[in-house]
Amino acid sequence: MDGVLQNGVRNDRDAPMNGVNGTTKMETSLDKGKGVASLSGGQVAMTNGASGNAMDIDIGQLTEAQHDISALPDEIQHITEDIMPLGLLLTRLAQISHNQLQGAITALAAKQVPQQLANGNSDYRSTTQEDNSAESLEKKSLLLDFAQDLHTKWVKALVITDWSKKADLVGRLIDIRHHLSGVLSSYNSNLYDIVQVKRDLHWAKVRGPDIQTALEVLSSGEADWMPDLGYIEPPPISAVDQEKWLDNLNTMLSVRLTLDEYEKIPHQFRNYRIGSGRVTFVVDDEFEVDLTIADEDFEKQFWFIDVRFLFRPAPADLSDRIRQFIEAKVNDALAADGLVGCYRYLHEFVLTHKISELYRQAIELSRNNWVGTLKVERLNRAMSIQYWANKTPAAPGQRVPGSWVIIGVDSGSNPTQPADSKTTSSLSLRWFRDHKEVKESDIPFDVKNISAEHLLKTVIARHVEYTLSSIHAKLLSKPRFSARQASLRLEISKEDPMDSVLSMQLVDREHVEVRVAPITGTFELSPQSAVMVRGAKNLDASPNPAEDGAAILEQLRGLYEIQAFNRRAKSTGWAVSKPPIKPDELKQSIKATPQDQYQQVWLKRPAWNVNWYVLATLSLEGDRWWLVEITPGNAARGTSNRVKVITRLPLDSGASDLSDAFLNSLTVFVAGIVTHYTDLRELGRNQIKHDLREPSGFSPIPGIKLPVLSVRLSALLRETSSRRRAWAKDSVTISFRGVRNVLDEQEPVQGAVVSQAYRRAPKTEFVAEARLTVADKSKFSLLKGQVDHDVQFNARTGQFVMRLKTEVGGSIVTLLASRLEALQRLVYLVEAIRQGGKGVSLQSVSLTQISFTYENGAPASTSVFSGPSQPPRRWRTMLDLRSSGQMSITLEKGNPHLRVKDILSRLIAHQLEQLPLWLQLTLPLFRALDKMDDDWEKIYLNNQGTLEYFPRDLQWIVIRYTLPGPPQQIRRRFNLDVRMRPRRGKLQWHVTRLEHEPAAKNPNDEFNRILKQKVWSNHGQGWKGLMTGAAADPHTGIEPLLGLIDSTIRAMLAVRLQPSQPTSMAANPNA
Repeated sequence: MDGVLQNGVRNDRDAPMNGVNGTTKMETSLDKGKGVASLSGGQVAMTNGASGNAMDIDIGQLTEAQHDISALPDEIQHITEDIMPLGLLLTRLAQISHNQLQGAITALAAKQVPQQLANGNSDYRSTTQEDNSAESLEKKSLLLDFAQDLHTKWVKALVITDWSKKADLVGRLIDIRHHLSGVLSSYNSNLYDIVQVKRDLHWAKVRGPDIQTALEVLSSGEADWMPDLGYIEPPPISAVDQEKWLDNLNTMLSVRLTLDEYEKIPHQFRNYRIGSGRVTFVVDDEFEVDLTIADEDFEKQFWFIDVRFLFRPAPADLSDRIRQFIEAKVNDALAADGLVGCYRYLHEFVLTHKISELYRQAIELSRNNWVGTLKVERLNRAMSIQYWANKTPAAPGQRVPGSWVIIGVDSGSNPTQPADSKTTSSLSLRWFRDHKEVKESDIPFDVKNISAEHLLKTVIARHVEYTLSSIHAKLLSKPRFSARQASLRLEISKEDPMDSVLSMQLVDREHVEVRVAPITGTFELSPQSAVMVRGAKNLDASPNPAEDGAAILEQLRGLYEIQAFNRRAKSTGWAVSKPPIKPDELKQSIKATPQDQYQQVWLKRPAWNVNWYVLATLSLEGDRWWLVEITPGNAARGTSNRVKVITRLPLDSGASDLSDAFLNSLTVFVAGIVTHYTDLRELGRNQIKHDLREPSGFSPIPGIKLPVLSVRLSALLRETSSRRRAWAKDSVTISFRGVRNVLDEQEPVQGAVVSQAYRRAPKTEFVAEARLTVADKSKFSLLKGQVDHDVQFNARTGQFVMRLKTEVGGSIVTLLASRLEALQRLVYLVEAIRQGGKGVSLQSVSLTQISFTYENGAPASTSVFSGPSQPPRRWRTMLDLRSSGQMSITLEKGNPHLRVKDILSRLIAHQLEQLPLWLQLTLPLFRALDKMDDDWEKIYLNNQGTLEYFPRDLQWIVIRYTLPGPPQQIRRRFNLDVRMRPRRGKLQWHVTRLEHEPAAKNPNDEFNRILKQKVWSNHGQGWKGLMTGAAADPHTGIEPLLGLIDSTIRAMLAVRLQPSQPTSMAANPNA
């Protein structure tokens, strides 16, 4: 239905669009893909009051227009910017339509329904009557507005879509339109410039010269047409009159100022002088003004003559324009308020000028040397200068506290006090440091010499003083500096900030000097290094370096000390290590609170036990040194390293001395403590009683001494016999004597390339000294001086001094026990040698080797053996005493005891001290045996008999004779049993026939009968027959006795006897 209202809305959807007062003809649509459709009669519909549709163009005209547009000149620029694709436009429009539709639906749903339709109270019935309620009309209006708005947008989109089919033509049209707009704008601009130039030329015009008047004046000196004003020239004044006039004027000024103006003169004008007809009022550091009077009446005003400024920089001469301006203002002030008004005006003028001068200088500074660091702002009759404006926040969003100075005018009035004529305004200075005003700054402000740079330096010097003084006060409150364990020095300059310096000792003699750059406000630390640069950055990044500076400098000192350790410690054998334990474990061990701030440096020596460390905790409370033993954790069990032992070292807690001398002393001291602790642990594990004594005498580290360890000798030797302990007192003292570095030759890996450094690795040895006092010095008369390379005996004091060396961490007690055992063996042997008399002579002695000679007192000539008489010979014996289980004896060639060397070896292993005795007792016996061997050598070579010896012990030897028997009978054997037995309190050799032989007790036996007749029933020098045997003195009798027996047996070789009864001579003597 056309024109019919539907629900109160007119439906014009079917009416033609874009018409004016209706349309007479429908629009002809374009045929897609076929260009523009032609209209009958060449008529087109009226669109927007125009004749025809803008899109309906004749094809001929379109072709011609396209040809004309394609031939556009190059000056026309093709527009390509800010062009949106048609597809994107339609997509966005569809999204907007969808969103608005959802919004409209939501808005309609939110509207309230009529009250009669709510909650089902009304009897609703279908009716054709329109719902004209306010709620319904509101919804309809909302829906209509929504539809009209979207309709308008989509119609525009349709038009744009139709025009897009001629995109090339439209684009060229846009280019032409843009070009025409630019030409029109250029035309208007040029026209405005021409008009402006014409206006400016008005002021450049010069009036045309009056040539005629100029010619008359220049030629005749006058112009007849100019009128005569009739002025009467005053008579000239002589010098006397001038002086008189000036004197009168001075007198009137003096009288007026003394009598009439005395109470009216401002306090600041009390300093004045009169001369040359004027009075000059002087205001210090501001100005001096010349005034005069023009009338004798004291009620008339003063008049301005001249003014001069008394501060620098200021103009020496005022320009005419400024002078006239000041003169007018001063005369007005004199007329209105007299001298008070004059002072007030000039005073305020000078204050304003000084502020302006400071502003000018500050601007120049901000553009030159202080560029980028100053912010200058003019505030009416005041100004502000913000310095260090270049500081940037350490983190995004962090506020950087600013500092500035405000110079203004202070009225000087106090509302709480009555007005005072002496009070006047003055320049004031307010200082804001880190966004806080400093009330009592006491900054000197030179108002005579105006200098913005000097003022800035003075203020910055106070700021630097505050910062460095705050850091200095915080550091000085800490024990490290308050106890003067480390040096801390502060130098402050009130004028030049660069002269203010804070010096703090780092390590040894090295210091850090902290300065603040006056222009940039950045911290400068010297000497230059990477650590110093890092510290300066941390100070610059701190929002409040006055509060945080102490902690930052302490952190810097820790980093510097760690680097110093890395540089210096390596040359002395120390190495900086990573922390082997967790921080919580360390804090618990050193009993540190969670608030304690410190840095830790772990040191170790690679050549030592890997479980021992030296820990340095660096803090403002003082540097502390610790010795720590770590118990390694087990990764498989999930356990970490734990602290086994920790003890604080008694070192200075001030500035660390990292010199080579200190580190070497630290090596000595730590090595002593480690080994000392290992010894104490070893003594405790073996339950050996010990005690500690105060050290005395030598100390490897000046001022630090390790305690002397005293151990019982009996506990170390584990012996209970009082005889064994009688040789020395039951106390051994162990004292620390230092450390030394030795080169350890290491074995290379098979097939590896070995360097010299690998073969010769440094190793640290602990050196201790053990002292032992003997009970009786006279028993050690044979020992003199150097017993061994590391053992000495002092015969005067009766002390053995042993120098013990072991690797750091090793036990000196274990080494000492082995040395004491060796010393005890040596002592027992020396005592035995001493008791041996002249028969034993000591040649050389040490803990590992002893050499002596021995002989028998009886001369060899007393023997009945054949051969020439010879003097007794001393035989040399050498004992190797390296250990009790590996001792050995060395006998020289020809020694009679060579035949029993194995027996002697067993003897020295168990009864070393009896060796000299047995060697003397048995020497004659074995000397006789050697002689018997020599006598039987020819007999043995002729196969006429043999002589054999079977030593069972040094005290028991069996001598076997084997003689040839009668033809077709077995060989005859005879065994002598030679034993040493005590007889009447003396030791004697007993020689008998072996008891186990069957014929030993047969009186008819050939050997028994001959020996009884020749030997057993006789006696000789040192021996005596016993009928069945013989007894001989070990020194004088055994050689003659054996010689007699041997000669008797040899005499039987020529006799062939028939045995009285069969005997078994082949019996084994060992049976």
